[in-house]
Amino acid sequence: MPEEGINPEDPPELLYELWQRFLDLNASRGSGMGPAPITQLDLYAYAQLHQIRFQEWELAALRHLDRIALNGMNETKE
Repeated sequence: MPEEGINPEDPPELLYELWQRFLDLNASRGSGMGPAPITQLDLYAYAQLHQIRFQEWELAALRHLDRIALNGMNETKE
């Protein structure tokens, strides 16, 4: 992951909307002793706020992206 954060390269067009949603969620993630994972409550609140319904594959992809982002943030600290 680059120093400036999440890789800014444009995703495939099919995933563009999901990528933008991940970036929104990532920007509003909580922290304490370090960055906190995006929670189920965060996903629920985001869906309610934007009046969307995530499909199961989208939730799985968002959770996977979150793990990748958190791992990258932890590696940067070391």
